[in-house]
Amino acid sequence: ATIVQSGHFDKSNIEEVIGVGGVSNICTSFLNDQGGHIPFHMEKLMIGLSVEDINRIPTVIAVASGEDKVKAVCAALRGSHMDVLVIDMATAKLVLEWHRSHPIQQ
Repeated sequence: ATIVQSGHFDKSNIEEVIGVGGVSNICTSFLNDQGGHIPFHMEKLMIGLSVEDINRIPTVIAVASGEDKVKAVCAALRGSHMDVLVIDMATAKLVLEWHRSHPIQQ
C-alpha cells in the first residue's frame, strides 16, 4: 500500500485496518468491501480529503491499474465514491471477476 511505502503506516497499522474489515483507502478514509467508510483512529493523523469530502465533489475521476487495486476499485465503485473510472483492460476484467464472486450484501 502507498501509505506503507511512504512510511506513514507500518504493517501493524495495515493489519489493524484489515482486522476491522478494511480493504482499501481513499485519501484519508478506509473502506470495507461494500464501499462503506470504516472509522479508524489513524485517520486523524492524515492530511487530505475524507471520503465524505470526496462524495461532495460533483465529478470524481479515479485512475487505477494492477491486480493489487482490484479490491480498492470494487469498494470505491460499490460505495459510489467516483463518477468516472479510468482503468486498463486486464484490471477491469479482474474487477468484474471479483465483483461476480463477492455479491453485494444488502
